[in-house]
Amino acid sequence: MPTQDLYFTGLVDGNVAGAANALGAPDGTYTTTSGDVNWNQEWSFDPPPGFLTNAQTFTLALRSLPTSGSGTCTANVYVYQNGTLRGTQSRTFNGIVTVTVNATGVTPDGVMTVEVFGVGSGGGNPGSRTTPAVDACTWTCDYTSIVGSAFKGWDGNAWVDGVLKMWDGAAWAPALVRRWNGNAWELVP
Repeated sequence: MPTQDLYFTGLVDGNVAGAANALGAPDGTYTTTSGDVNWNQEWSFDPPPGFLTNAQTFTLALRSLPTSGSGTCTANVYVYQNGTLRGTQSRTFNGIVTVTVNATGVTPDGVMTVEVFGVGSGGGNPGSRTTPAVDACTWTCDYTSIVGSAFKGWDGNAWVDGVLKMWDGAAWAPALVRRWNGNAWELVP
């Protein structure tokens, strides 16, 4: 199956300062909440280039802020598809790290979002307290394209009229058809 790297393109909800700094490819510009602060933020992606396969990989570039702090902070990362939890990972750290989340049970079509809960280090000397900061998220989007045509489709045994099927990585399934409306992909009724 082909893959393509996608990055955050939108802000869904949350309260981390500088959330827009995490949009796009990794560039060393992080969200700006710093010190012993707890926060949460959800980001979204553009639609994938095809129909999603069952498993997807999301890698977040993180660091602790302030960089002078010696305390460890925690990033709790959740991946959702259409509001359904598909993967989670938690990492306690100090410095610069990556966190990888493997999302499973993904269906062929739907909106993918990532939510991060940053937990500050708390306690101790105020100068040592840290919180996670996000640079970017790389979604290694594993997808498939449509097999068949609008006039004939393979039903697993033979070519038949009016049935469009796609391989979802495990079995032939009814294909969801999308078209570009000039702004976004939309399902064809």
